Amino acid sequence: MAEMMNLRNMKYYKPRRTPRTSDFKSMFRFEEENVKWLAQNFLGESVERRGGALSALHRMKVCLTYLANPGFQSGISEELGIEQSTVSRTVRDVVKKITLQANRWIQFPKSHHHIMKAKELWASRFRFPTAIGALDCSHVKIEKPNLHGEE
Repeated sequence: MAEMMNLRNMKYYKPRRTPRTSDFKSMFRFEEENVKWLAQNFLGESVERRGGALSALHRMKVCLTYLANPGFQSGISEELGIEQSTVSRTVRDVVKKITLQANRWIQFPKSHHHIMKAKELWASRFRFPTAIGALDCSHVKIEKPNLHGEE
């Protein structure tokens, strides 16, 4: 009698797309070397080595794409060639790792003396009398409003 052998199903991975260097800035809103720096400094190297695991650089690209264009995750999934659930998990994990290091990069004056000193500095340099600091939101694209709203 012939033996029955149970064969595993072949795992299928979507083909991933790599953006052209010329499209990099428009797609991720950062230069390529800056995205590599962000991935290295915030994510480190991935310990996951199974099948279609995303590298740290790829995870950062997924997150930046979503943050730059917060539309549907399924659109990003199609654009980058990964599953929507992977986009969701990746954005959550990357944002968590970035926020864990937020105090290292975002600092505001804490004591009353330092707050008053910062206000004076902002007032004298930039004529902003009550400001104590600013965040650079270069990653956030600010669209010029339409003349007649959204028509």
